[in-house]
Amino acid sequence: MRRFVVVAVLATFTINCAHVPGPYPDSTIPSRSTTLDWASVKALRPQSTVAVTLVTGERLRGNLVTVDDQRLVISSDQSVEVMRSSIQRVTLFTGLARSARAKRGFLVGAAAGALVAALTVESNRGPWMLMLSSGWGALGALFSALDGSTREAIIYEGARSGDP
Repeated sequence: MRRFVVVAVLATFTINCAHVPGPYPDSTIPSRSTTLDWASVKALRPQSTVAVTLVTGERLRGNLVTVDDQRLVISSDQSVEVMRSSIQRVTLFTGLARSARAKRGFLVGAAAGALVAALTVESNRGPWMLMLSSGWGALGALFSALDGSTREAIIYEGARSGDP
């Protein structure tokens, strides 16, 4: 019974640790009291992941290359230059990349699997520790990669196509 409780507690801990949101650069996301002006876009770091909604309704997503007073350049498969006058909204995406989440999940899962083996296995501890840490690590990587915890924040609102 004691082993079951230890395994259940560690499994819960592993799943919860693998799904803790990553460090977000909150300093780049304006607060709700901040105006959504072009200065917010100009303050973004290059390679920030953004989505640009045009006044036509088309949505472009990519990494920020450069921004100045009149235009914004993003890159996904190719670089796209968008004039400020044709932008309705700019949205910033933050969070860990899928590969980073998977690595963190693997490490947490492997550590928990090794701990379960150390606490519960009485014979052939070495092979069981390797097998449990590998299995729990793989599950942690899978769950964390599928988590998809990203946040998005609208950082610029321009004129809509029907606005005066």
